[in-house]
Parts: sequence; C-alpha cells; structure tokens
Amino acid sequence: MNEYRYIQAEKKAHSMIICFAEQNLEGETLAECIRLEIDQLLQGESPDKLIVDFTNVRRISSLVISTLLLVRQKLSTRRIPVVLCSLPVPILEIYRTLQLAGTQFQVFDSVNDALAAPTVLDSVYPDEQMED
Repeated sequence: MNEYRYIQAEKKAHSMIICFAEQNLEGETLAECIRLEIDQLLQGESPDKLIVDFTNVRRISSLVISTLLLVRQKLSTRRIPVVLCSLPVPILEIYRTLQLAGTQFQVFDSVNDALAAPTVLDSVYPDEQMED
C-alpha cells in the first residue's frame, strides 16, 4: 500500500483504491493537498477505475467534494471513472442532496462491490448501487 499524508492507496484488480487518513475532510488546504496527492499517485498510472473509500470519514466540506469533482473531470479525459464507496449515511445524504450520487459518481456499499461493478464512464448512471 502506498502512503501519503492525506490518502492511503492500494492497487487491486486493475483499480486504484484510495482512503483518507483524516476523519474530518474540511478546509481549503486539506482539499488542495488531497488533490495534489491523488494527482501524484496517478502520474504514470492508468487504472480501470479510481475507487474512493469513505470508511474512515465522518465529515466532509464542500471544498473536498469540489476537489473530487475536479479529479473526476480530469480523469474522465483519461477514460478513468471515479466511484465512491462506504459512505456514512450523513455523507451519502449530502451527495444525494447535491444530486451527485448516481449522476456524477457511482456509489457502492463496499470496496468489493465497487471492484466487482463494470467500469462505467457515463455521466448519468441508471441505478444507484448504494443500499440505505
């Protein structure tokens, strides 16, 4: 597993899985550091998909959500989808309220579910994959 300051990364089954080192993802500096670490991680890498695991996350700011949207946009030009998994219910509700779950991001219950799902680059997904 590759380790950075704000993310931990692991390549598995042709996918790159990242999880966050911090429970509270808030602030402009943290958002920028996360973006830079993801950029650095994916230099020279072309995984089938980037899986963002929210298992350890308790809070997230709009700046970090925007950062993930920027990462998604940048990777879409490389045909690499960004999918989310293991979102705690309050964070899942934020993504739903912002209409990002099921439109901009596929959302799954677990890393294993995200790994097993087919790679999709469409901007609108037919069904949300996350159970309540």
